[in-house]
Amino acid sequence: MAIDLGHFRTLLTEREQALRERLDTRAHGAEAGASSGALSVTHDPANPEDAHVQNELNDDAFAEIQVADRELAQVRQALDRVDEGSYGECIDCGQPIPEARLQVEPWALRDVKCQEAYERQHAVNPQGAVHRTM
Repeated sequence: MAIDLGHFRTLLTEREQALRERLDTRAHGAEAGASSGALSVTHDPANPEDAHVQNELNDDAFAEIQVADRELAQVRQALDRVDEGSYGECIDCGQPIPEARLQVEPWALRDVKCQEAYERQHAVNPQGAVHRTM
């Protein structure tokens, strides 16, 4: 049974729009906060915790933007695969990716078996270093 490409194109397009809106909102919020001080913590030079809190807020915002940007790239690539006719095929083994998996993660590149093998091969340790097993 073939997957309904129209359904997945719509799903991906809606996700793309939501991510663009999130990124635009974050970018405009950061600009407004930077110019007005609304997103910053009042800095008391006698209190080093103020700077620490502001750094944490900035780190969290930056991480959220990175995650959304990465997901947006994955969604765009999936839309390209829909256009190319390769959407829903595992990039490693060429077998169809189950529709249930695509419903959960419509930008999936691999079927579950190949994704698990990929994750084992490219495991990340707690310090962030990638361990590749060959």
